[in-house]
Amino acid sequence: MMIFNLKKKIGNSTFLILTILGIMLLTGSSGYSQSKKSLKRMATQMEESGQGEKATLYYAKLLESHPGQIQERYRYAKLLLDLDRPSEALQVLEFVQATEKKYDPIYYYLLGQAYQGMGLFSQARMSYKSYLQKEKDKKINSEVYLKLKQTWIGVQNNHDPIDLYIENLGGTINTKSNEIGPIYSPNFSDRLYFSSNGSNMAAINRQSIYQMYGVGVQVGKYDDLKVLDEDLVQNRDQILYSFSQNGMSVYYSEYDGSSDDHMKVHTVTDESGININNSLDHPVFSTAKGDRDLYFVNDSTILFSSNLREGLGGYDIYIAYWVLGKWKVENLGPDINSSFDEITPFITKDGRNIYFSANGDRSMGDYDVLQSTYDDDRGEWGEVINLGKPINSGKDDVGFRWSPEGNKAILASNRPNGYGQFDLYEIFFENIHLPQIHRATPPLFYQVPAYHSFKEVIPVDKYGNPSKLDISDLYYTNQGNILSAENTKILDEVIRYHQFYPHLNFVVKVYSSANQLTGFSLYNGYLRGQMVSQYLTDHNVSPSKLKIWSFAGQYQVASTSSIKVDNVYAKNNRIEIEIVNNNALPFKGENEDTKSAWEKIKNGGNSEEILPGLYYRVKLMDENQVLKGSLLADFQDVVLERKLNDNLISYYSGIYPTFALAKEQIINIKEQGFKQAAIVAFDRYYEILRSDINVSLLAKYPDLKNYLIDLK
Repeated sequence: MMIFNLKKKIGNSTFLILTILGIMLLTGSSGYSQSKKSLKRMATQMEESGQGEKATLYYAKLLESHPGQIQERYRYAKLLLDLDRPSEALQVLEFVQATEKKYDPIYYYLLGQAYQGMGLFSQARMSYKSYLQKEKDKKINSEVYLKLKQTWIGVQNNHDPIDLYIENLGGTINTKSNEIGPIYSPNFSDRLYFSSNGSNMAAINRQSIYQMYGVGVQVGKYDDLKVLDEDLVQNRDQILYSFSQNGMSVYYSEYDGSSDDHMKVHTVTDESGININNSLDHPVFSTAKGDRDLYFVNDSTILFSSNLREGLGGYDIYIAYWVLGKWKVENLGPDINSSFDEITPFITKDGRNIYFSANGDRSMGDYDVLQSTYDDDRGEWGEVINLGKPINSGKDDVGFRWSPEGNKAILASNRPNGYGQFDLYEIFFENIHLPQIHRATPPLFYQVPAYHSFKEVIPVDKYGNPSKLDISDLYYTNQGNILSAENTKILDEVIRYHQFYPHLNFVVKVYSSANQLTGFSLYNGYLRGQMVSQYLTDHNVSPSKLKIWSFAGQYQVASTSSIKVDNVYAKNNRIEIEIVNNNALPFKGENEDTKSAWEKIKNGGNSEEILPGLYYRVKLMDENQVLKGSLLADFQDVVLERKLNDNLISYYSGIYPTFALAKEQIINIKEQGFKQAAIVAFDRYYEILRSDINVSLLAKYPDLKNYLIDLK
């Protein structure tokens, strides 16, 4: 069962500490009264049976009537620490300080744990050092040295920044039990979802169960708490994992007490009103394999943590992505993972900043929220940074996620002074976190190496790639000076080519520095391309020889991993004019075969710059107005096409090497609302019509047979 079990790396040294403590506590005076023995026996029975809260009541009563029982007092303090109640443990230990002249080494160890759990790192360090002075067992001391390293990190990060504020989300949401796994809604601003076992619902023979809940902001505060979906309410634990990109499907695990967790997916269908709830056998993620903390980056990329796959030790973070017809799974490596535990991963919208929680030698105590930024130039993760206080507390701080707007974040924590065990906390930031609202190129870190290799192999020599000839790119500013003197000089050269070779066709490809992919960013590129096309047609280039492809900011040649002043990325605002049928020109012909092209495009690095002979796109829709909504941001390799000899604007997605892959993707695309989506075959820049398919073309591209069968 994988509810919210934060696996702690307790090594042999800690085991020895607790063993010594147990021996100490089980030996003592035999002259107890019957009442004293009874209270001690009940406290021990409750503790050993896992009923820690009840055990504390017996310990409290025992020490109230017999305050001088020092060994029981140590055991009571340890139990309180295990129950994440360090401030109460400290009060129990203060009696020892006030009454005893000589302290057992375990006193200092427990005192250090209490201070560390309260975020008092300097005091914790002093206590651990006192323990080391009195305890000489090196095997035991190795664990304490780790705690000294953790508390030093705490001292270094023990500051409260003035530009953020963290608050407990209050009694409307938090209970005396656990609230875990918070997720901001992908569709609705100021709404979040989570799992909790704090409700009054109870299963047979079980104290409490986890259910999934949602809550929204009403009149400035979180209110209107409801179960996520009435259809999902069961007498079994349900732990929320993630939502699909469009927010219509929720992924969660379900446990009925009799077997392993079962992965589930619940899909809401708007049009029919039918809710579909199915078990999900994911090809990669499996709780049976030790996987947990599933996070959907998009519908073809996931992050998760696992302790049963080949890794560096404990729980490691993995990425899995769909590429060329199969899932590929990668460990994020030693820059992120360690011999301890790394859990609850989250990545920002720019695909470069990862957040996760880890224990061990990078935390201030238990699980801390850490962050690292991927360096595109070096192709590796940068230094892992502890976010420090007040985001981290010295206790378990997990499940950190930025809001879609980038101005707040949420996490679960068992820090002191909460409502119960794990509470939900929200962090408000004075400044918007830019990586959470800007997309980078390529979209995700794992695509960077392939993307760089694509840029290196893009031919610019006209003899090496005759389709490009020697037509220079047109550059413009966002103010739209498309027809500058320099650009019209280049266009005049295009006109000259057309005069000498009137059979030529041209594709006007428009790129921009837009940091988001929307219907408007594509349409705005089309308007810029229209200015170029109009200039060409005004100089006797036939409209039938022209078409416009707008890509917005998808294929940028200058890095946008950070925000800089205007015009630094001017080369991203460019227009390329592609000559697509140059077979009769007095230059070396094309030599790019389909296989080698796909070798360059593979591993998630799709680029329209290196198109193979045959490939497929999915036409999303035809629409002459600006495409509304944000669904386009969920797709890769999106292009707006306008042929000048008709008035139709078409939107396409994807570059698929086989018809089977396109067929597989179109199912997901239709589920996202593009009901009229259709597969279209291309030969580089040409759409292959049914009338174009003949025996010779089928011999050249055998996969077209599958496409032709589907057309029938």
